[in-house]
Order: sequence, then C-alpha cells, then structure tokens
Amino acid sequence: MKKIEIFALAGICAALNAWALPADGLHPNTDAWPELFAQDLSNAEDTKGVWFRDGEGNLTASKDVLLFSKAEYGPFVLDLEFKFDPGANSGVYIYASDLKNLVPNKIEVQLMDDPAPCWKNCTPYQRTAALYGHCKPKTEALKPTGEWNRMTIFARGQQIRIVLNNTEVIDENLSAHASNKINPDGSKVPPLHTKPWAEIVKRGRIGLQGKHQGASTYFRNIRVQEGDWK
Repeated sequence: MKKIEIFALAGICAALNAWALPADGLHPNTDAWPELFAQDLSNAEDTKGVWFRDGEGNLTASKDVLLFSKAEYGPFVLDLEFKFDPGANSGVYIYASDLKNLVPNKIEVQLMDDPAPCWKNCTPYQRTAALYGHCKPKTEALKPTGEWNRMTIFARGQQIRIVLNNTEVIDENLSAHASNKINPDGSKVPPLHTKPWAEIVKRGRIGLQGKHQGASTYFRNIRVQEGDWK
C-alpha cells in the first residue's frame, strides 16, 4: 500500500472513531470534535456584545437574544454542558432554516430550571429536554440548580434523540408530527407553531437562547459533529 493511501486510510479511521457512538448508547466521546462556536464568536451571527465569555470562560448572555451559528448542520450530533442561575429559562435551537420567520422553522430543545417556583405551573412539554410544545421527556434527569448538566442531541433527519446526564430522555420521529394542531399523543401544538414538524427542513443553524426573565444560563464544551452515523 502506498504511503499516501495509508495516510488517507488513517484519516478515515480517525474520523470514524471520533464519530462512533458509545456502546451503551449514551454520551459519545467528543474529545476530537470541533467547538460549535469559536472562542471569539467569529463564526456566530453578531449579537452586538450580548453574548460573551465570563471570567471562567463559560458562554452566557446579558439579554434575551438568540445566538446562532453561521453554518448550517444536518444530520449532526451536538454535545454541550449547561448550568442555571435560579429561575433560568433557555433553549437549544436546531434545524433553524429561516431566521426571519423562525418560530415555525426550527425545533427548540427546552432548557429550564425546572424546580424554580416561578415555573411550577409549566407543563411537561415546557421542561428541560422537552421538544418544546411537542414532546415531553420520558423521565427527569436534571441535576440540582447550579450544577453542570451534560446534554447530547442526536439529529438525523426525522429522528431526534436526546441524552441528558447519561439518561435517554427523548427518542422521537418527527414524521409522526403531521399536524400543526395536535401532537401524536393528543396534546395541543402551540398556536405559533404553524408548520407541522414532519414538514420542516431537516437542516439548519444551531442556536442558543439568551438571558430570559433576568436569570442566566451558562454553556461550555459545546461541540458538534456533522454527518450520518450507524
């Protein structure tokens, strides 16, 4: 085998190893994965200084402004860590294909300080790891307020799978969401979600929601790997 072929094969094997899912089906090894956002946010849409790195290097925001990647992704796996100030409410946006008409053209994975008294009346479809307004988590896996949580979002076309703190909480096929009125389990779709999720574009930007109602959410180790997987 020629030397150039050996190098090429080694590169392919390295990529496959970095992309391979863990045997237990939970969080993958992301050590070799690229960061979603550059340290200086140069590969993100400009938020005019709203988003910044705090003294510990964590990514956070001073206002409720969305931070979006300039690049589009799909299929992909996104892995990140987050923690809340008391009462925080945030989210991870995927498949955001139209920033000018965002609400019906994205999926939001909810992040929220679930135990906070201000959210006591929220439904399961609004709590951490829910596909907001459409699919509730199978179980609770959020750590106490102030502790770091790890979330992995597997997005492959219609299939969305979410692991939170080594627990699978979502495994949903969007093709079942063929109505913009009623979810597959009979719950109501939020009125502003005017496009059935079965029909939305399965490729788009990835985004984070900023500081909501005065409480901050912090992010770190935000890594993404694009491409299909077995």
